Amino acid sequence: MLDTAQRLTVVEAAAAGPDVREEVPLLPPPLSLRASQIAAMDLDLLACGAVSRRLAGMLESAGVCVAPWIAGNADEVIRALASGEFDRSRFEMPGCGCARGRGKGRRERMHRGRRGREER
Repeated sequence: MLDTAQRLTVVEAAAAGPDVREEVPLLPPPLSLRASQIAAMDLDLLACGAVSRRLAGMLESAGVCVAPWIAGNADEVIRALASGEFDRSRFEMPGCGCARGRGKGRRERMHRGRRGREER
């Protein structure tokens, strides 16, 4: 879970070239510091297996596009994102609760990205 993780793997992915990966130590709670730290990384997308609604909300408010409930082989997820062929249903964590109402809106916001947040 991102809320309690000690490290974040930051990947600069290119469809045609090798990925550049860096392990970044994360600040301990409070979550507001963690959200600020991650927002300062200027990520295009934060894909993670689990994140609390509170932290996800803080990140999204800071302009970070969050893709929660992602599961599977990290290299496959990175390749799919880098190539533009990311199919969320292929990597969605089973039993994540996305079908219980919250997920549909979150997926739509994820695809709208930063521009969609500015239009609201």
